[in-house]
Amino acid sequence: MCNAWNHSLSCQCGWGGDGHLGRTHDSQRRGRSFAVVAVLRYRDLLDAYTKANAQCPVCNAPVYFYQSDRGGRVFFDELGPPWPKHPCTDTTATRTAETVAAFQSGTWQPLLIESFARTPTYVHCYAVSGHTTSGHIAFFIRSSRLNLRAPFFVYCRNDGTIRLSSVQPYMNGFATVELPAWRSLLRASRAPVDSWSREESVELQLFELLSRRSTGGEV
Repeated sequence: MCNAWNHSLSCQCGWGGDGHLGRTHDSQRRGRSFAVVAVLRYRDLLDAYTKANAQCPVCNAPVYFYQSDRGGRVFFDELGPPWPKHPCTDTTATRTAETVAAFQSGTWQPLLIESFARTPTYVHCYAVSGHTTSGHIAFFIRSSRLNLRAPFFVYCRNDGTIRLSSVQPYMNGFATVELPAWRSLLRASRAPVDSWSREESVELQLFELLSRRSTGGEV
């Protein structure tokens, strides 16, 4: 089911809240510039990033629920780096300190992706443009398998470098990933492609090998 993460501004699915093209009448759309629609759309996205969308089944605290395309489910205390999982349902780690929400840190900002276009010159290089709380942003990344219907955060450092952070499908669940982005297409073209994706490929091969052994199949 569509969950409204990073839909195009022309999406007609009906999700996205007030100002989203899927929920405005034709009379409301006339005369609206693309920039105006983008700002309204970003406000809705910002609400989704800053207002909890679920309740913990254990302690009833407000949490952010995310389900990947591969079925993995998780409750977050906050969205964005360092993506703190809610302790009641997280059995993999113990939180030792309170974390600051990404959108309150002054560094990471929610990113509404408007366009994600393959460049004709370089393999796995994409031109990305979108909106943040600071305004419009454009950059290049190198990736072979980003799922755009996932929450994204962006960090524009003082030295001009850019980092992206997201929750992406991984194995039968999900993974929080961080990858570099560049203003220069040439620099992006020289970057390695999805080290986290290569790690998944190795893990899947190992998983398949172990599955065959446990079922008595040939290796």
